[in-house]
Amino acid sequence: MLRLKSIHTYYGNIHVLKGISLHVGPGELVALIGANGAGKTTTLKTISGLIRPTKGEIDFVGVPIRGMAPNKIVRKGLSHVPEGRQVFAKMTVWENLELGGYLEKNNAVVHEAIHRVESLFPVLKKRRHQLAGTLSGGEQQMLAIGRALMGWPKLLLLDEPSLGLAPIVAHTVFQSIARLRDEGMTILLVEQNARAALHISDRAYIMETGRMIMEGPSRELLDHKQIKRAYLGKGYREVWESP
Repeated sequence: MLRLKSIHTYYGNIHVLKGISLHVGPGELVALIGANGAGKTTTLKTISGLIRPTKGEIDFVGVPIRGMAPNKIVRKGLSHVPEGRQVFAKMTVWENLELGGYLEKNNAVVHEAIHRVESLFPVLKKRRHQLAGTLSGGEQQMLAIGRALMGWPKLLLLDEPSLGLAPIVAHTVFQSIARLRDEGMTILLVEQNARAALHISDRAYIMETGRMIMEGPSRELLDHKQIKRAYLGKGYREVWESP
């Protein structure tokens, strides 16, 4: 469904992505993990058209999208949930979700999509008339994901969905992401919580300073000595596993 080949991206004179390649198949949940500054967020922004690469190829559902405007990429069925949630704070939960369905002109279809999002995140139904800026961090993250799901995209890009969340809330968010995968959603997940990401994903890429250094089935990477030492630490019962 998604294929990147030898992508190079710069911020001014800074060479951020140095020839990265990856692929995501239909129905897969693929994780992209790495330390701060590895280039993970830049990778997602490059895919969704927010940043233009200088070299390489990006194909989505068999169509080249390198250099395509972000709004046109969205219309092709790719949704991006950015780091930091970025909900519309002075609008209600319902209004935020309606904005997520702006491509659909039939109000009945939009409302049906909202109800589907509320079934995934029941707390949003309770908060539907509440201003988004008054929600907790976890609720805002659920709203940001729900807004991106309004058109039921072919591919969902998630950037650090657990960032800044309490462990129990992050656990709920990860459960929801796994449920989306089980329902057939194709997902590319950027996440610093490597253990949680590897637990719910099918495959994973390990990124370091703008390069892909390793790729493989997530279960195998969980047991890889180098990955454990670099990303999982000694006591890694944090978010995914209950005490």
